[in-house]
Amino acid sequence: MSKAFGQLVYIEFLSFFREPGALFWSFFFPVVLAWGLGIAFSSRMETSKNIGLILTHPSYADSLRSIGGDTAVTDSVIVLSIGNKNSGIIHFRFRQTNWDEASVLLKRGTISLIVEEKDFKPVFHFDPQNSEGKLAYLQTEPLLNKREDVYDRGEISMIRQKGIRYIDFLIPGLLSMNIMMSIMWGVSYTMIERRSKKLLRRMVATPMKKAVYLYAQFFTRFVLCVLEAIIIMAFAYYYFGITVEGSLFTFMLLFIAGFISFSGFSVLISSRTSNTYIGNGMINFFVMPMMLLSGIYFSYHNFPDVIIPYIQLLPLTILADHIRAVFNEGAGLAQSIKAIGILSLLGIVTFSIGLRIFKWY
Repeated sequence: MSKAFGQLVYIEFLSFFREPGALFWSFFFPVVLAWGLGIAFSSRMETSKNIGLILTHPSYADSLRSIGGDTAVTDSVIVLSIGNKNSGIIHFRFRQTNWDEASVLLKRGTISLIVEEKDFKPVFHFDPQNSEGKLAYLQTEPLLNKREDVYDRGEISMIRQKGIRYIDFLIPGLLSMNIMMSIMWGVSYTMIERRSKKLLRRMVATPMKKAVYLYAQFFTRFVLCVLEAIIIMAFAYYYFGITVEGSLFTFMLLFIAGFISFSGFSVLISSRTSNTYIGNGMINFFVMPMMLLSGIYFSYHNFPDVIIPYIQLLPLTILADHIRAVFNEGAGLAQSIKAIGILSLLGIVTFSIGLRIFKWY
C-alpha cells in the first residue's frame, strides 16, 4: 500500500505541475488578488461622491461654490473638494439635473443621492437600505448646511496600526478561502472528471483500497495548499508588513483542521456523480454562499442580524474568524481549540460518509 500511495502522489504532482493554468490560479492569482484589493481599499485617500442636484432657484448653485474647498464647474457639474491629506479628500460631484433624469441615474447606480433645493434649503432623497446612499447623505448633509469644518479638523489622525487595516482583514480571509477552493476544485472536481472519463474505473483492477487513493489526493493537495499559503503570507509580509501576532502553532492547527473539514466535504460531494455539469453545480452550490457570506472580502456583520448566527455556523466562517483572530488579535490555542475540534469533526464525519458511498464508476 505504501508503494501505491507513493506512486499516486507522484502522479498527482505531475498532473498538477504540467498545467500552466493551474499554477497561475493556485499560486499567482491569490497574490494578485491580495495586492489589488489591498491597494484599492488601503491606499485610497481620495473618494468621489456622485450626487444629483435638482434646483428650483438657479442661484443656489452660487451658494454651493461659496462653501469653500477646491471648486470646479464642468458641463453643469459642480465639484467641491473638501478635506486634507491627513483626514482624506472627498470630491463631491453635484450633477444638475431634473427628477426624471435623476431617477434613471439612481436606478443605474450612477448617483447614490439626490439633493433637491427648496427655498434655498437642501432636501435629501436616498434609499435607506442602500449603504452607499446613507453614507453619501451623512457626508453631504454637513457640507450643505454649512458645517464643512467637520472635514478639516486638525485633531483627526489616520490609524496606521497593524491588525486593523483592511489588508489585515483580507489576508486571513484569502488564506481560508484558498484552502476551501483548492480542495473543492482540486480534489472534488478532479475525481468527478476522472470518473466521467472512466479513469477511476481502471483502478478497480489494481490492488488498492479506496482510502489509499483518497489519502494520496489529500496529501498532494495539502502540500500544494501549504505552498500557496507560504507564497501569500510571504507576499503579505514583505509588501504590507503583515505578521502573525498570535500563536503560529495554533495557526498551523487551524490550517490542518480547515483542510480536514473541506477534504471531507469534497469526498462527500464527489463520491457518486460522474456528470461534470452536475458536479460543477454541486461544488458551486457549496462554495459560493460561503464566499459571499463568510466575511472574506467584507464583514458579514453588514448582513441583517437575524442571519448572522447562521453565517457563523458555516465552516469557512469558523475558519476565517479564528485565523483572523490569530493574525490580528494574538489569539492562542485556548481561544481556537473549539473551532479546531468542530472543523476536524465535520471533516471526519463527512469523509466517513463519503468513503462509504464512494463508487469508482
